[in-house]
Amino acid sequence: MSPRSKDAVVVGIFEDETAPGAGLAACLEALRHEEYDHAVALLEAAAAADPEDPRPPTYLSGAYLALGRPAEAEAAVERALALDPDGFGPHLKAGELAMRFGDLELAETEFLAALRAAPGGTPEMDVARRWLAITRERLRHSIAHGASLPSVSGPLRRWGRALAGAAHLRRSRAAQTVADRLIKPIVEEDHR
Repeated sequence: MSPRSKDAVVVGIFEDETAPGAGLAACLEALRHEEYDHAVALLEAAAAADPEDPRPPTYLSGAYLALGRPAEAEAAVERALALDPDGFGPHLKAGELAMRFGDLELAETEFLAALRAAPGGTPEMDVARRWLAITRERLRHSIAHGASLPSVSGPLRRWGRALAGAAHLRRSRAAQTVADRLIKPIVEEDHR
């Protein structure tokens, strides 16, 4: 598809008020075909067309992450969570993002929230259970191999970006506890 025809598709989908969901279907199709630049354009247009719908920012987070734009992915997840704090999709994407950043405790919390939000007996519930099992296995693995604390590289990287002004600072209670455990003994030793 040429760039010109992609623009025509974007305009055509969101001008047609009689076809709700048609724009989102095109976005999902672009994501399935791994056309992330195209998906981002469609999803940004969908978000602008309906700013109260949490689905476009939820899907945008995955597209941004696939394009190597983690700060924008995190902002999209936070927007989706603000729009739908009890929704399955936003919590699932927040958990996936936390896993990618290495914050396993936050990932576990988000996957539990996704599991609670998923309708019973649905594939969504199975997806949330699977991600929760993977997260818990990684937590057990990190503890079993002598790591007394889960990985903090992701939260530390996010804090560094936030301090540099590249992203919104969002510290989970678990990440703050981990940082306190790592930093407090060093500070106390330096003052002796």
